[in-house]
Amino acid sequence: TTTTTATAARPPLPSHSHSHPTIQRSTRK
Repeated sequence: TTTTTATAARPPLPSHSHSHPTIQRSTRK
């Protein structure tokens, strides 16, 4: 259960920052 929760809660934010580092830079600029 812990693994499922961590995986589901990770993609929401962490995934965007790690998977889409370019988007964060573009939005900040």
